[in-house]
Amino acid sequence: MAGEINISVSVIVNKAPTLVNEGVSYGFAQDMAGKYKEETIQTFTTTPAAFRIGSITAVGYVVVKNTAVSGGNLLVSNGSGGAAVPSIPPGGVAMFPSATNTLFGAASAGTIDAKLTVFEA
Repeated sequence: MAGEINISVSVIVNKAPTLVNEGVSYGFAQDMAGKYKEETIQTFTTTPAAFRIGSITAVGYVVVKNTAVSGGNLLVSNGSGGAAVPSIPPGGVAMFPSATNTLFGAASAGTIDAKLTVFEA
């Protein structure tokens, strides 16, 4: 089990028996040649700013939580002018593998704090 990143995601929804009673679960692993994890709280404005990734040289998986209670979404992109994918609402979380080492974040409005956790591939 050493040298890999294991990811497991589960979503279970129960809302009125005739509407939605579903569960979905995904699990996967990625080889991890690197040895670093960077975790930080970063403040974003409407001007795109690069994620702080410390000593990481090859980004593997990224977990981002928009810690705002209300206000704008956190727009994540792979370039300072790139299209935002994903757009994380207040209180929302996104987890994704990255094919680039330079990720950017920007607030859709105002100022947003986000908790970033980046694992080296």
